[in-house]
Amino acid sequence: MKTQRKIDSLCHGLPWQEWDAVLANGRHTTVSSNSWLETVVEEGETIALFLSGRVGLRPLREDVEGNETTIPYSAPAVLSLSEDLEHESAHWVLVQSTVCLFTSQKLQTAFAASPRFASNLVTVLQDQTKHHLRCSSKTEDGLGRLSASLLSRSKLSGEQKTRVKVTQSQLATETGLSRQWVNKLLKELEKRGFAERKRGHVVLLNPLGLEGLPAQR
Repeated sequence: MKTQRKIDSLCHGLPWQEWDAVLANGRHTTVSSNSWLETVVEEGETIALFLSGRVGLRPLREDVEGNETTIPYSAPAVLSLSEDLEHESAHWVLVQSTVCLFTSQKLQTAFAASPRFASNLVTVLQDQTKHHLRCSSKTEDGLGRLSASLLSRSKLSGEQKTRVKVTQSQLATETGLSRQWVNKLLKELEKRGFAERKRGHVVLLNPLGLEGLPAQR
C-alpha cells in the first residue's frame, strides 16, 4: 500500500516547473543543527520556508539549554522573521534544515507565479497555529491543575510567601499529570515568579498570582 502524500505540503499539486518558479524567488541555504535561524538571514528577508528538517519557537528569555519550552515544527513549516518586540520568540533549528528565505516583495512574486502555492502556504500556517494552540492549551491546563493542588495545601497560611510540604509524586497523583510533566510545570512557575522548587517542598512566592491560573478537568 502506497503512503499518501501529505496534503499540507507546500508543493502539493504543483507541477515541478511551477514549484521551481516559486523557489527561484527565494534564497536557498542550509542551516546546521543547534543554531539560531536569525544568524543566516540577510537584510530584507522576512519569511523562512522550511523545506526539510525541524525548527522550534522559544521565548527570547530562554537560554540555549532550556529546550523544554520549545514548540517544534517539522517541515514543511513557515516562519515570520519580521521584528516584533511584542512577540517575544526566537527561531531555533533543532536538526539540519534546508530553508528558502524570501523578502516580502519576492514572496508576493511567488504568489503571483503560483496561486496554488499561496493556498498551500496558508494551509501550512493554519496547521502550525493549531499545533501552537494545542501546546499552549496543554501547558496552561497543566499549570491550572498544579496551581489548584498547591493552593489547596496552603490555605491554612495567610502569609504572602508560603511553604508547601509536598513531593512531585504527590502532585502528580493529585493532578493526574505525569511526574515529568509536573517537574516541567514547576520550572515554568519558577520562571513566572510564582514558586520555587525545594527538596521535599515548594515555596509559593505569589499565591494570589496562582489563583489566576484556572484549573480545568
